[in-house]
Amino acid sequence: MQLINGRTPEQWAAYDRAKLVGALALALLLALLWLAGRGPGRAAACCGVPSVPSAAVAPPVTVAPPVTAVPEATPAPAPTSDCSDAMSVELRFATNSPELTAEDRSALDRIVPCLAEGRFEVGGHADSSGTDAINQPLSEARARSARAYLVSRGVDAARLEARGYGSSRPIADNSTPEGRAQNRRVELRRQ
Repeated sequence: MQLINGRTPEQWAAYDRAKLVGALALALLLALLWLAGRGPGRAAACCGVPSVPSAAVAPPVTVAPPVTAVPEATPAPAPTSDCSDAMSVELRFATNSPELTAEDRSALDRIVPCLAEGRFEVGGHADSSGTDAINQPLSEARARSARAYLVSRGVDAARLEARGYGSSRPIADNSTPEGRAQNRRVELRRQ
């Protein structure tokens, strides 16, 4: 039996078949990605290089928005709260969460008309359950979450500044569950 570079002719034939199958699998994968809209033409389009869309290319796959996504902007209802220079909004954040609930969004909807003019600080607050290292970024995330929702409801983003205060400004007793719930809040102040 003759060896060619350390392999028999049968081993070379098996090697060639495996190489061919691998190349075909790669070609099939690239074709499927291209058909799904993720091929080289799409990659070029994302980077500023124009590409010509093809009728055979499927539309890009859309991903569901994250839980923190806010709905499309729609007209806000008339104000049902006091439009003073400092407005505390009754938002009930869960412990360790910046997520707005349906009730939170409804409360923010009521003050949207109050924000038609002027600049406002959206101040996020936390209770004293966690450390400052946890509460400060959490309060900032709450402020950003409320700000993003207000912007989605038509308030000019340039007029809203999100700021977090951690647990440094309680309005209720942090030793009770009710007090801690009141301290997990967002306040809006006219600047």
